[in-house]
Parts: sequence; C-alpha cells; structure tokens
Amino acid sequence: MTPSEFKKVIKKSEIVVDLSIMQQYKVGHSYRWVDPRTQKNYWGYYAVYPIAITDIQVFIVCPYCGEVHCHGRSSDKSGVGYRCPHCCNKPKDAKSYFIRDNEETRMERYTEFKLSK
Repeated sequence: MTPSEFKKVIKKSEIVVDLSIMQQYKVGHSYRWVDPRTQKNYWGYYAVYPIAITDIQVFIVCPYCGEVHCHGRSSDKSGVGYRCPHCCNKPKDAKSYFIRDNEETRMERYTEFKLSK
C-alpha cells in the first residue's frame, strides 16, 4: 500500500500512533515506511505494532518490505497474533511477524467489555 493509498484508508480508521514517528524513504518511484517500534526477537520473529485500526482490520508497517499491510482483527478485536507477510518480494527466510497489542486497542476492548455488561 502506497502512502497516498494509506492516507485514503486511514480517513476511515482510527490512528493509534503518532504518524510523525514513522520514517519514510524513497525506493525508485515508490515510498517505504519504517516503524521504529518494530523489534526482532531472539528467534528471528519481528514484533510489530498497529499504526491504525478499523472495526475489522489492523494496519502495520511490514518489517520486510516497508509497505503498509492490513490484516483482519481477531474475534476479541485486538488483531494480536502471528501473521504472514503479504509482500511479494519478501526474503526466502522471512518468518511470520507478531502483531503486538498497544494501549489503544487494549482500552477499546476494555470499554467494549464494560459496555456489554
């Protein structure tokens, strides 16, 4: 997803991170993103954090290709869990990444839980 496509999508979603922390760089005619919160663990899996969410999707910056990927949110509305990268040019040794929870999604689920009681 290009930055312009992402900007169209995020108008319909809730931004869960200050986008000014995102680093952007140009590769050929397209742009790539870097989320400085992304970390690689001991076993070689990346931990990524949502940058935006909707009722049914979570958006992350892919640690392999630098593009924004969207994944479905789980039934508990978190989006937390292992996901396979969508990129076509991913390295052969690319592993799944783990979408971490953040304060905003935890608070949203907590609020929904309290309202449902």
